[in-house]
Amino acid sequence: MEADLKPFSPCEDVERLRFQLTTPRPNRLKLSVRLSGPLQAALDQASRLGQRRALLWKENCFELFLRLPCQTNYWEINLAPGGDWNCFSFTNYRENLKESQDIQIHQFLSQNQKDYFCLETILDLKRQTSRLSGMAWVGFAAVLENQNGLNYFAVTHETKPDFHNFSQQLKYAHP
Repeated sequence: MEADLKPFSPCEDVERLRFQLTTPRPNRLKLSVRLSGPLQAALDQASRLGQRRALLWKENCFELFLRLPCQTNYWEINLAPGGDWNCFSFTNYRENLKESQDIQIHQFLSQNQKDYFCLETILDLKRQTSRLSGMAWVGFAAVLENQNGLNYFAVTHETKPDFHNFSQQLKYAHP
């Protein structure tokens, strides 16, 4: 599954922002992010996973939302270009936020190529495999900072940026 993200407000520093989600093994997801445009040079690079840290969405951060079919609970995974990360669970729309151990992160890499910035990581879902078979709902999002402040990116937007809005998520067929 691939999706190009759009800014909520115009952001000339990002020409293209694409998320790709694949399933290399039944209990794992591979998330790849590619960003092209002037902002790519300002993003940190890392060859390994950093520290678990809160409030990553207040700076450069790529986000993945994952919700099981016919469920209200979901996870939010935050990945900073420099390797810091976090994973949260919710029982319903923005309810009962807590740090979660349900999804583990492996093989983190972010780097600048000639024409784009890329981030790749593997998410281990083995605790959730039996519950994640079939369709799942996926939300891709990013918060990117430039000289004008924070810019919000998602596949679609409504009247305000809201990455937790289930109507803005995509269906993903997980084997």
